[in-house]
Amino acid sequence: FIGILPLLPNHPIDPWGLANPKKMAFFVAVLMAFQFFAYLLEKTLGHRWGSALSGFFGGWVSSTAVFLHCARSSHSHHRSQEALVATCLLAITAMSLQFLIILAMFSGRLFYPMLLPVSVFSAASVLL
Repeated sequence: FIGILPLLPNHPIDPWGLANPKKMAFFVAVLMAFQFFAYLLEKTLGHRWGSALSGFFGGWVSSTAVFLHCARSSHSHHRSQEALVATCLLAITAMSLQFLIILAMFSGRLFYPMLLPVSVFSAASVLL
């Protein structure tokens, strides 16, 4: 799969300019890599800590991929719903921290007003 990624066109192929094969394939590759990373963490650290860490680290890459992974895993009987919710909340926390970092780098004027609400939101996600 990774071998054909460089061969795909990096421009939209539909008349509306929405379907970029390289971007879609890259998203699928990120999703597959996240699932493999989550599997490795759960096998090495145990289900509870592995799931939580995979949610946090996965949130830095793509919180959408984490949510898709949790949705797929929710049908499995060996996964607790609490662990899946914790995984998603930690992905949201990582995404929020990433948002603050990007704001600090590019817009100090917008960073300060957003610092308190995003920090409270992140703290609430961790506490939940």
